[in-house]
Amino acid sequence: METRVNDLAAKITDFCREHDFYEYMDNVGLSGDDRDKQIDEVVDMLKNNKIDDIKKYLKGFETDDESVKKEIRKITREINKFKKDYYDLNNVREGNLDKYEILGDGEHGGLSTSKIAMDKTNNEKVFIKIVSKAQMSALSTCLKSEAQILNKLDKVDGVAKEVDFFQDQDNFYLVEKMIEGKTLKDSLPTLNENEKQNIFKKVLSTIKEIHNKGFVHRDLKPNNILIDTKGNAHVIDFNISMKIGETVDLISGNRKFSPPEQLEFDNVVNPKNDVYTLGKIYEFIFEKSNELSEMATKLDIDERCSLDDLITGFEKEMTIVEPIKEDKKLSIHDMITEAKAKAEELNKNISVPEVSKKKALEI
Repeated sequence: METRVNDLAAKITDFCREHDFYEYMDNVGLSGDDRDKQIDEVVDMLKNNKIDDIKKYLKGFETDDESVKKEIRKITREINKFKKDYYDLNNVREGNLDKYEILGDGEHGGLSTSKIAMDKTNNEKVFIKIVSKAQMSALSTCLKSEAQILNKLDKVDGVAKEVDFFQDQDNFYLVEKMIEGKTLKDSLPTLNENEKQNIFKKVLSTIKEIHNKGFVHRDLKPNNILIDTKGNAHVIDFNISMKIGETVDLISGNRKFSPPEQLEFDNVVNPKNDVYTLGKIYEFIFEKSNELSEMATKLDIDERCSLDDLITGFEKEMTIVEPIKEDKKLSIHDMITEAKAKAEELNKNISVPEVSKKKALEI
């Protein structure tokens, strides 16, 4: 982390020196011509939480040069990431894995490694995401952000449940309640039309609740939707989720499912980011593109439909046929027996006119 502080301070200092920017920053103690001294002063500001002062004065630099403006935005993004890493992660409580019995490895995603474990206090399975402190950067920040968001979404049905978040000397740990099942991607070949419709409807309602809580998932895709053993859908992986209205300072997402605006710097988090992805997931599940998915996947966010419109449109489209109840299912033998019984009952109810013996002889 020390190297990172010094590198960031040097970058800020050199930018200010190159553009004669120190006249704007004299009142925060940055003056003189000694580069090393100026770097030390910036390091001191970064470590003593005067980051907002640096951002304020960078923002106040007046220029019509687009390349300089772009450089200021880039430095500001680095400052924001440093702030999250340096200050937010220092508040994570100390803990250890003693209460968990490790059962095996989980999946190894891009942001963490993971373990499947048993909580010894209640004998329940848990899923543990692990980020090494050697990767003290966006990875650690994303893990803490996910922990904070899951905590706020605790009452939302269909969202992975956080159990614990802590650190030890080497790692950060996010513990979640284990969801037994498969991803939507792996489950899709075995799903019938009714199951597909019910799953998509559930995902829509879950995302609606997430938006109502003030967050956007931003990374919806078939691998981030789990189908449990009872056929229920669960949304997982909130590591790049953000509050509605926040400005994105890091490009992230999936090029196949994420909206175009999400793959650009300085865009504002909008619920319609998820609407686009839901439209793509609709096409993935039902293997078709229609007016409904086209409304959701408009490239221009202003032309894109709202989540409420997508939900209403899908509910109108649903054609679920009620499945046969277990107690109504019959074997072939039962069907034949039932058919014979009905035939005998029918014969009893048919009245045949009695033909007299005499008439019969005449015939």
